[in-house]
Amino acid sequence: MSARSCKAGTHLRELIDEILELSTIEAGKMEVAIGRVELAPIVKSVVATLSSVAEQRGIAILTGDCGATAPAVLADRTGWRRAC
Repeated sequence: MSARSCKAGTHLRELIDEILELSTIEAGKMEVAIGRVELAPIVKSVVATLSSVAEQRGIAILTGDCGATAPAVLADRTGWRRAC
């Protein structure tokens, strides 16, 4: 199995876990930990995940300065860490 396939499988599993966690949150059974989340590592991870498929299809992913200068946001830190 290629590294890309493995990473895509891991990403899919994590997305499914997130959906299940959202239902737990909606049921009021889980707390959300809001905190500062840096977006630059998230942008870098998403671009790394998508770049090879995009390249194969002739699609360019342009982030400009976004990857280096992305601001921090307030979000569920635990959820963001799992997603990346």
